[in-house]
Amino acid sequence: MANSQPVNLSSLLEDFGELVKCSKNLMQSSLEFLQFAIKQVECRVEGLQAVNECTRLMSELEKETKKRSELEAKLSHVRRIFDNERRRRAEAEGNVVSLEEEKGIEMSEDKVQDLEKKDDANEEQEPDKEMGEIETGADELDPQVILVNRENEPTEDMTEDQDDKHGEGQEQEIHQHFQESDSLGEPLKKKLKAMKDIEEDTTG
Repeated sequence: MANSQPVNLSSLLEDFGELVKCSKNLMQSSLEFLQFAIKQVECRVEGLQAVNECTRLMSELEKETKKRSELEAKLSHVRRIFDNERRRRAEAEGNVVSLEEEKGIEMSEDKVQDLEKKDDANEEQEPDKEMGEIETGADELDPQVILVNRENEPTEDMTEDQDDKHGEGQEQEIHQHFQESDSLGEPLKKKLKAMKDIEEDTTG
């Protein structure tokens, strides 16, 4: 007992107080650490969710990009079809205009041909009409000449004096008849000359 050292109570108390203080700090730190650990887990979960969302968005982006490329291809195809249809329409309108012009030219040519046919028909009818008038004049002239000749024929019962007188009268009547026939023959000569000129024009 004599060899035993004295115990320092004050140091023990200080060590105990320090131990209690550290235990309190440890308890508080453990609570904060637990909260930090919980937050860390939540952050990891949110990070995984964000990664999954990014993956989904990337997949959607790829799908939309593919759809866009398909729509652009369809749009370019439709534009080509539209350009072809517009070009064909322009060609069709040009053909319609040219056909209308050709039709108008053909119609004008048909009108000219119709007018030429009418002129030819009129030219053919005029000589026929003039020939009919000439034949009518000749038919009217022949009976007059025959009638005059019959009236001027001498009878067998006439005397020589009567024959002389009748001969003189007949000569006068014949001379008058030839004068009348000359006056009637002038229009016939003119008509024959006109017919001859028309025939020369048609043959020429």
